[in-house]
Amino acid sequence: MGFPFTMEPDKRARWLGLSHEELERKAAWLAEQRNLHVHTTQFFREAGKLVEFCWYHYPFASLAFFQCILGLEDSLRLLNGDRDVKFKEIFADVVKRGLVTDSIFTPFKFSDDPWKRFTGEAFDEGFDDFFEEKELKQYPARPKTHVEVLSHIVPRLRNLYFHGNYQMSPDHLILAFQVRELADALAPTVREVRESMWRRPI
Repeated sequence: MGFPFTMEPDKRARWLGLSHEELERKAAWLAEQRNLHVHTTQFFREAGKLVEFCWYHYPFASLAFFQCILGLEDSLRLLNGDRDVKFKEIFADVVKRGLVTDSIFTPFKFSDDPWKRFTGEAFDEGFDDFFEEKELKQYPARPKTHVEVLSHIVPRLRNLYFHGNYQMSPDHLILAFQVRELADALAPTVREVRESMWRRPI
């Protein structure tokens, strides 16, 4: 039995209202280095390739999202400098310090069709669905901003995926773009911190 993959457009991508041209444009944007550390760029470059090919196999969009998470985690660890601190803790810290806010996100949606309006907002509205009841006790007050939601949801999805829980959602494509925007917003601070390390007297 051969591998069930052909270079034909995936009906799911077209059903969502995506065009091949738009995916190619967003894939190129995702893969650009811009101000990212060269090490971080590698993760987003591979994510860009996956986004481009999700026109032919839409589940690649979820793989792109998790590749982007690794890029964001790399940025956060370059910023923090402590490889032993949990990803969730570093993410929450930059949100608390105001280094990333909702203003960095670019509005994006697949379609005006309400049945296809996967804009990432479902993660805000369905926050409780991502945690077990005992875990929700640590959230007496739910996150109020999208970036706060992401600081909890993204580490949660990361841990689930890398511990053997398959993840697939139409929202993952948009969240991949938003994770890249988070990394872009952090890039100047990462550079400043890294340069200050080199300037320290021995």
